Amino acid sequence: MKELDCIELIVEKECYAKYGVHKGMQGWVCLEETIDGTWLINFPQCFNRPDIDTIPVHESDMKQINGMNASINERIKAEHEGIESAPDIMEIIGFIEENLAGETKETAIDFVWFLRAHGCVFYRDTCECWKDKIYYWVKFYDSDKCVAFIAIKDPDEPKNAWTVWSDQSSYYEKDSVSDEIKELGWRYVDRCGMCGGGGACSGGKEKTVFGRKFPRVCSCTFRIDNAKQSDLEFLKQMVMLRIDEIIDRPR
Repeated sequence: MKELDCIELIVEKECYAKYGVHKGMQGWVCLEETIDGTWLINFPQCFNRPDIDTIPVHESDMKQINGMNASINERIKAEHEGIESAPDIMEIIGFIEENLAGETKETAIDFVWFLRAHGCVFYRDTCECWKDKIYYWVKFYDSDKCVAFIAIKDPDEPKNAWTVWSDQSSYYEKDSVSDEIKELGWRYVDRCGMCGGGGACSGGKEKTVFGRKFPRVCSCTFRIDNAKQSDLEFLKQMVMLRIDEIIDRPR
């Protein structure tokens, strides 16, 4: 073990739990030296949230791992402390738990934790159009850059348990994904349903999606209803393409 190595706590003990550190949490070695078989470990949270704590951990109580995912810590913390630890994500997970079941629930929860792991936060839309519905904007960090939109049990669409829309992205035009993702993307192209009435989105417009042109596409390029585990990889790729565009990472 050496400084900056990543570890996972493999036991649940009161000596760690009193600091908010629980089994499964991940951290990194802060110092090169070990004292009596213990190492000083920092357990972070996502982006600018305060660290859970920095504490000595005995070498026998942890295992070395190749990389660290702070969202795992946030997820475990939320399981132990409830909504106060991460109100935005715990609120949407509460709606998922209440309204979805089976594979759709599992997929929705996996997706929102994936979003959190990649720097996304959740804002419930309470404007006049959505105030009596469960509708979220998913934004990158605390910016105004939107990544996706999520609706849960929209009463106007009783056949859909939940829906995910993409935001617009020039990266969706590129022919840079696998054939499997292209096929799924073409299936999920959101054809305009005139939901904007006489507004700017009515009628849609021609868009290139993964190298293929489509007429009358909504401003939200993709729409995925009732996503299951087989759709999860596409959802992840959709999100990462948009995030890559936001941070100007080439594709």
